[in-house]
Amino acid sequence: LFFLVDGTARFICLTESGALIPFGIASDLVVFGEIASLHQQDPDASVQAISDVYCLGLSLEANRDKILNDNKFLRYVIDILSEKVQSLDRSITAFLSATITERLASYLLQVNNNGKLNVTVKNCADSIGGSYRHTNRVFSLFVEEGALKKINGKYFIVNSDILLKHCKQNNFN
Repeated sequence: LFFLVDGTARFICLTESGALIPFGIASDLVVFGEIASLHQQDPDASVQAISDVYCLGLSLEANRDKILNDNKFLRYVIDILSEKVQSLDRSITAFLSATITERLASYLLQVNNNGKLNVTVKNCADSIGGSYRHTNRVFSLFVEEGALKKINGKYFIVNSDILLKHCKQNNFN
């Protein structure tokens, strides 16, 4: 069980095709690993530091019985899970109502590594629920607008503000 005390991290899932799908960002005091740890399950997601982070870890092998019998802690976990469910509901609603352009802009902002995009158009299309052709057209639009640059077959974000504007057109970010 981990407590993120300081810094920013993102939660990501690895699909069967090998694509990374980011699904949340956390900063400062956040608990993660509560479900997998308490129920001795393998985690469904990974956590990746976006900045320098400071975490505290609690060994559940030594403390599981104490934690499972601590009503204050269990209520805290219930509150955390309630917030996560509400956030997921909002994210799904925003995702379903967003255009492919908005989804792609948001996705690219989440998966870039210092501006470099280590994803293919096909991976992006699969991750945002769009067709390859439509996603490719949006990549071309982003290049024309000056948000992206294509060098040797790889894309780079050169103006994140343009992508951010696409995200905010329908408050999808």
